[in-house]
Amino acid sequence: MAQAFCRLGSEVTVIQRSGQILGKEDRDMADAVMQNLAAEGVKYYLNTSVLSVKDLGAEREVVLKLKDGKTAHLRAETILVALGRAPTLEAGA
Repeated sequence: MAQAFCRLGSEVTVIQRSGQILGKEDRDMADAVMQNLAAEGVKYYLNTSVLSVKDLGAEREVVLKLKDGKTAHLRAETILVALGRAPTLEAGA
């Protein structure tokens, strides 16, 4: 998704709680993908937690806790949240 939105002209920042993207993949493969996407303009915050999100009207502000303990404030027009996948196992769902 990050690559698609970036190629369509959006400024994209990925915030990842762990130390690598594509957490179920080998680190060297995940790092290669991340480097290619970074070369296309995707920005990354690894080992980072979201502390808060505020609606400021035309913008949203995301406050991050970085791996060094400092905080960062990002502003965006739109936020896409992807928290992982879980199968739907209920019948008829």
